[in-house]
Amino acid sequence: MILVTTTRNQEYAVRIYEQVQKIKDSDKAQAYGRYAHKLPIMIFTEGLVNAVSFINEKRLDGGLLLKDITELIGKEFKADSVDAFLKVIREADIETYMI
Repeated sequence: MILVTTTRNQEYAVRIYEQVQKIKDSDKAQAYGRYAHKLPIMIFTEGLVNAVSFINEKRLDGGLLLKDITELIGKEFKADSVDAFLKVIREADIETYMI
């Protein structure tokens, strides 16, 4: 019997791939891709709250990226909607924020 374990990053990669496949032919795909490529650097330099708040403010992709981020990591913060996710990360203590 072979036991296969996956890392959190591997699980995220599968889910992200599925999310991108849903919108790749959409008219919002270009804006979504532009922000998705910038997001890791934005999070690293500005922090999660500022990066997510910026994407929420701009919404050039119709809010799809923020919705996908919420679906991807919102459960880590016990948030089931975009508004709940934004509220939780803005009000989180350092231990919650650093999950």
